[in-house]
Amino acid sequence: MSWKTWTKISAVIIFILTITGFYFNYIQQEEALLTLQNFPTETDLDTLDIEEDITFTFFLYNEGGKTAFVQSILATQTDEDGNTLAQSASIDPQEDFSIEAGESQEITVTLQAPLEETSSNVNIEIYFDETILQSPTIPVLWGNYLE
Repeated sequence: MSWKTWTKISAVIIFILTITGFYFNYIQQEEALLTLQNFPTETDLDTLDIEEDITFTFFLYNEGGKTAFVQSILATQTDEDGNTLAQSASIDPQEDFSIEAGESQEITVTLQAPLEETSSNVNIEIYFDETILQSPTIPVLWGNYLE
């Protein structure tokens, strides 16, 4: 093969590499991928004092390659039959924040005391970038409630 042929082949290879690099750097964007870390387990949320609020923290970690924009975080408490309870939860931060790629955000949840012996389940939903991340459902116990 002559040097002209090798020059043409080299030019085509360089062109393909340039287009591929441009695509991966500017056109294709990775998605944000949030995961829960240090989320409480089934034995973590209980107190014998029925007047004591239960507070726990966990982290949202962005494993994706793009910033995650969190619209809101909701905590739902249900009884054993699946009925939603009227008890409220305080979440900080609760809405409109972002988590950069590779970063994490600490979330603090406070469940208000029911002032009676009771057992319920709590589930956290995180709404971000048109996606919903649901936590595992974990039991919450106030008092010496045994069935």
